[in-house]
Amino acid sequence: MRVRNAAGLALVKIGKASERPLISALVDQDDVIREAAVQCLGRMGASVIADLVTLLKSKDARASEGAAQALKLIGAPAVKALIKQLMGGNKEAEKLAGEVLAAIGSPAVPGLVEALTTR
Repeated sequence: MRVRNAAGLALVKIGKASERPLISALVDQDDVIREAAVQCLGRMGASVIADLVTLLKSKDARASEGAAQALKLIGAPAVKALIKQLMGGNKEAEKLAGEVLAAIGSPAVPGLVEALTTR
């Protein structure tokens, strides 16, 4: 476990160059690898938000669920992109975006109220 944690921290520190491999790992057959990718992506923050929001539309449930979990870890910085996704026209992605926003909680309230009044 220590090796996996150390590798995850190194990937987060590497940053941009590790984003694609981590996003690809969200569809790995191994639950442990997928969860490690979620944790790393969640620590990367704003740089991966757009890619993760796009993955909410994936037909692969592992990818969309992993993206949702990572976005929950990112939290408030993801709110604006998630609000935009709520109006994206893809029902499953809209549902996941709503779940993530609910998990983020109070930082999402102003954007949700605005979306409610403009939709």
